[in-house]
Amino acid sequence: MNIIFESFGGIGKITMSTVIVKLLRQKYPNDKLIVVTSQTSIFKNNPHIDHIYPYQSIPAISNLFIKNREAMILSKDPYKEDAHLQSKEHLLETWAKMYNLDYNGELPELYVDNIELEKFEFNESKPIMILHPNGGGMNFKDYNWARDLPKENVLQIIDKFKDDYNIYHIKSNNQLDYPNVIEEMGSIRRLICLILKADKIFTVDTVTQHLAMALGKQCNVFWVTTTPKVFGYEFHNNINPNPPEFYTPSGMYCGYNFIEPIENLPYQDPSRIFDMNKILNSNNK
Repeated sequence: MNIIFESFGGIGKITMSTVIVKLLRQKYPNDKLIVVTSQTSIFKNNPHIDHIYPYQSIPAISNLFIKNREAMILSKDPYKEDAHLQSKEHLLETWAKMYNLDYNGELPELYVDNIELEKFEFNESKPIMILHPNGGGMNFKDYNWARDLPKENVLQIIDKFKDDYNIYHIKSNNQLDYPNVIEEMGSIRRLICLILKADKIFTVDTVTQHLAMALGKQCNVFWVTTTPKVFGYEFHNNINPNPPEFYTPSGMYCGYNFIEPIENLPYQDPSRIFDMNKILNSNNK
């Protein structure tokens, strides 16, 4: 049988789907597993997959693996499931249940060999620190309070560690610039190799925390409106916000959207979201 598994969305979500790929292989060890995704690089060297195709190849896949063949197409979106909308469980648990897979706390996996690791050059004159203060994938400029680390907090982190680390700032073209950092806007595979070399990582809930988990690298992860219960891992140092100071409207069924106007900020100002003194004075990983 041909099993066609579709994995689309943000890169973090696609990284999480490597767990579903592993569970599918465990349940169907003798069948052909085909992954269709918008991020083929996440599945590079993955031993559980027979074929990887970019989403542009969807029209051809019917003739190759579906037409006149025994096939199973797995294309559901776990974000639309009731359990996820109500934040009842981790997204991976919801995803596995959709396809009747046995989930027992498996974690994302990435595969990197030494040849690839040596391919990319980084400034290692000092230990490497990664700073990823803005969530991606939403084409949001400047500051999105529901996902991003406030600028004031980012500057505090940079000032604290700039003398002891080469700080790599992970960003996209439309996000804020910061002083005393090395801007990193390279490929996903380059970011994977950078994470492997990093001694310290600060990130919001975005792709970096998922890649780091898949590589066994601990992060300090800032959570604003998303929660580690649904998207995170106990392995990381999960930094939750201060309790909201007042109620504001939301356009989502349960909680805030990934993007919210600044008028919906449930604090007097962004500097009150996190207790940065406590964070900066702790023994962060």
